[in-house]
Amino acid sequence: MFKYSQPLLLILLVILIMISCRGTTKKINASLDYNARKAAILSINSEQQKLYHEFPGKAERASRYKEFCADSLITITGYGNVLYNSLDASNDLVDGYADTIHDIHLKIYDNTAILTGKAKMFLLLNKDTLYEDIWISKVFMNLNGQWKMVARNSGPLGINYRIPKAINEKTLLRYEGNYGLPGDAADTFRVADGHLYQTGINNLKILYYAFNDSTFFTKDDLGSIVFKSNPSGIVTHLDWTLPDGQIIKIPKQ
Repeated sequence: MFKYSQPLLLILLVILIMISCRGTTKKINASLDYNARKAAILSINSEQQKLYHEFPGKAERASRYKEFCADSLITITGYGNVLYNSLDASNDLVDGYADTIHDIHLKIYDNTAILTGKAKMFLLLNKDTLYEDIWISKVFMNLNGQWKMVARNSGPLGINYRIPKAINEKTLLRYEGNYGLPGDAADTFRVADGHLYQTGINNLKILYYAFNDSTFFTKDDLGSIVFKSNPSGIVTHLDWTLPDGQIIKIPKQ
């Protein structure tokens, strides 16, 4: 019996090595395939970003941009504008701004890739420059062997560009206290070093900037809070004003 054991062991060893090699080869091929897809998507994104700087004419920028898009491209901007084809999108998206995406994150699922990141767009109007920081998401699909953008969505980041105003500490001290709706945890406002802060658990400390004597904002929120007083000058509540104009009254406790 033992005279057959060594050849059998040798055969089993060869089989195990072959299986192992096949598994390793598959992993290597999968890795190479992923890297190739990743390189292709990042290259398209890079070429899209170069258009504004390389082609001064809008018509040529639009034509080049369209080459990277599926004909049925869906585009959704941060203010609710929706475009349903690449022709309209190519004419709109190259009209005076640089799509310089940074903080890029890329996920690839077989023939679909999703790229997200931050960008700063700007528009030159005579001698004025309008600019806005935004989130951008792009969806790409491999269609007939070519990667094409099939959807693009953008929305404004909550960055406040208001210019702060200096407020004396005596005025700021009027707003100290706890504010909250019944049954909810209160928001605490305190004054330190001549500034108004919202404080809380886990070392929460948010700096509020003054727009005027009663209106305050933070740098990462497009809304604002407005402290309100009664006829006697006593602060009774604050109005939390959302970016769309909705107002929520938060009483002082």
